[in-house]
Amino acid sequence: GGGDKGAGPAADANATLADLKAKKAAAMEAARAVFIREERERLEAQRREREAWVEQLRTQPVTYGQVITVQHSETSNLLTATSFRYYHSQGSGQHQVVGQEGEDGYSHWRVLPRAGKRWQEYKDVPVRYGETVRLLAVRTGRVLHSHGLPSPVSGGNEVTNFNDESGSLDTNDNWSPKPAGAGAGEAWTLATPFLLQHAPTGAELAMQPVNGSNPKSNFTMGHPEVSARRRGTDG
Repeated sequence: GGGDKGAGPAADANATLADLKAKKAAAMEAARAVFIREERERLEAQRREREAWVEQLRTQPVTYGQVITVQHSETSNLLTATSFRYYHSQGSGQHQVVGQEGEDGYSHWRVLPRAGKRWQEYKDVPVRYGETVRLLAVRTGRVLHSHGLPSPVSGGNEVTNFNDESGSLDTNDNWSPKPAGAGAGEAWTLATPFLLQHAPTGAELAMQPVNGSNPKSNFTMGHPEVSARRRGTDG
């Protein structure tokens, strides 16, 4: 019987320790479940908030003087001005416009009226589909431009950022937003898919990813190429 007396306290201590471990594990599991639930609720609230924000933008018109970003619907890349010039053999030597994943000052564009007009005269006036506009790259101070010279990768029309805002009478700076699908209203709205057509040539703004193994990717520094192409051409 003497041996049993020695085993009792040790067994009780082991039982107490096991109980504490079990309680700790249960508490950790409960805390984990609360964290997962709260995280799901937070993400769901963010999703609903973003959906409501996007829906609001769908009804909010683009206005003259407003600074916007232009996102390619298929790749999510942003229309981005650069300070690098085209240097391919048939190129213009003007500054490139490319696609870029991240947003920075080079992907911000101010909406201007047609060449020869000042945006301050039209400030906050909504832009309608089919109107003629210019897009000014905020960081470079040059406007979106196109012409008949070929782009280096796709062979479409080059798209550059070329003339400055003030005093430009170059009609090759003129573009026209068009609705991309049915159901669009008269006003060009934010967060609604659209086509941007070069007014003088009728070619539409296009973006084409460039395979890094393609030697022509050097011409766009590995970024997706931006060009203007007529409907029905490849890409």
